[in-house]
Amino acid sequence: MQEDVWHRVRVALKIRPIMETSWIDDLMLAVNRAVPRLFEIKDAAAGGRPAPGRWSPKEIIGHLIDSAVNNQARYVAHLQHHLRQVLG
Repeated sequence: MQEDVWHRVRVALKIRPIMETSWIDDLMLAVNRAVPRLFEIKDAAAGGRPAPGRWSPKEIIGHLIDSAVNNQARYVAHLQHHLRQVLG
């Protein structure tokens, strides 16, 4: 029964049963390499603006995190909407 539901969801959303996931390992490797380097940056350097009207490195990272959170929320809402349509 549950497999039938997931099959209907995959068909409705045009999701391939087997998805390429090797990018996840690449992303995790990049993050694991970046974290120690980010911790090496002094707070004053991270918070300082390079020029008037330009964002500091800390502001850029904050913006990227904020955008990622908002994009994830939109993706989840979109997926929930489609799942409700498929599952009734």
